[in-house]
Amino acid sequence: MHDRAPGLDISVPNVARIWDYQLGGKDNFEVDRHAAETLNELCENVGAPDGRRVASESRAFLQRAVRCLARAGVDQYLDIGSGLPTRGNVHEIAQEANPLARTVYVDYDPSVLAHGNALLADHNPSTAATVVIKGDVRKPETILQDKVLRGLLDLDRPVAVLLVAMLHLIPDTAAAAAIVATFRDALSPGSYLVLTHTTSEHRPEAAVALAAEFERLKVTTPLVPRRVDQIRRFFDGFELLEPGLVSPPQWRPDTPVAPDDDSRWMYAGVGQTARAVRR
Repeated sequence: MHDRAPGLDISVPNVARIWDYQLGGKDNFEVDRHAAETLNELCENVGAPDGRRVASESRAFLQRAVRCLARAGVDQYLDIGSGLPTRGNVHEIAQEANPLARTVYVDYDPSVLAHGNALLADHNPSTAATVVIKGDVRKPETILQDKVLRGLLDLDRPVAVLLVAMLHLIPDTAAAAAIVATFRDALSPGSYLVLTHTTSEHRPEAAVALAAEFERLKVTTPLVPRRVDQIRRFFDGFELLEPGLVSPPQWRPDTPVAPDDDSRWMYAGVGQTARAVRR
């Protein structure tokens, strides 16, 4: 990555660029690669799969979930904390099933905004079915009131809200739950929540060490692994689709998943609003 977006700080590891590196992308700097490899080494030292596996599992789940929803008729997607563009982006997967599908990507990271807008540079803003807007998940009301979002998505119809590898970057569990509730209450019945979240359930000591390493490396956001019961509460007001809240590879896999093919570092789920919850 050579071009620097305005406001870009390359002196500290950036969580979006670390994730990009773990996915095999090129939109990252040496500081990000060093942090990623340090985190990977920590995982290897405790006998756990590293960030490459975790990122790959989460991304594959996202793609399967979007494909599933698009085939079921969902044609509106709100991807919050979308991260740097890569292969098989949400709008591409959705439009394979429905060319009229609409997607709003939301992020506050200058790298993400610059690359997202570059990806969509050839689109006519007045007719585009995919847009990138600046927004902070910690201010959900501002996102929901955004004029560009409102111009593209009809919140009186079902929307799939994607919070993939996002809520574990919010330190306060109650604040994270309130964020989800704000989006939930703004959605029409039949809308969806798609979520992945790092867990401390299977490797509590390793999860504590991983979070501490994030802090030591001064990554732009903290990492807060949570227990499965805490993650399940984010789906309050939603009905979990089968197979429920599971490890990402176990969510409707295309082929059977062997135990060695599951890192067990995350939980994933898709929930649907089962009744009117709007106020």
